Formats: sequence, C-alpha cells, structure tokens
Amino acid sequence: MLSGFITVFLMLVFIGVWIWAWRPENKASFEETARLALEDEPDDLGVAAHHARKQDA
Repeated sequence: MLSGFITVFLMLVFIGVWIWAWRPENKASFEETARLALEDEPDDLGVAAHHARKQDA
C-alpha cells in the first residue's frame, strides 16, 4: 500500500515539473540556456546575473 502512495506522489511530482517546464514564462530562459553551448565567447554576465537582474526589475 505504501508503494502505491509513493507511486502516486512521484507521478504528481512529475506532472508538476512537466507543467512548470511548459509554461510560456519559462520559454525565454530555456532558449537562452540552450544557446549557451553554441556561443563562441562566454557572456560577461552569465545566466545567473541575468536572472538576478530580471528579478530586480
């Protein structure tokens, strides 16, 4: 019975992460992160600084 509860809990966590990942607000951040591997020179600010700057606004 405990394994059934764990299975349901993990399924709900998976669905929650899936919904979070497909939210339109995350698209720009995910696209920026995906482009990092293709950039020739590293960005001076980096992703962490970009997110900090975005939260300050």
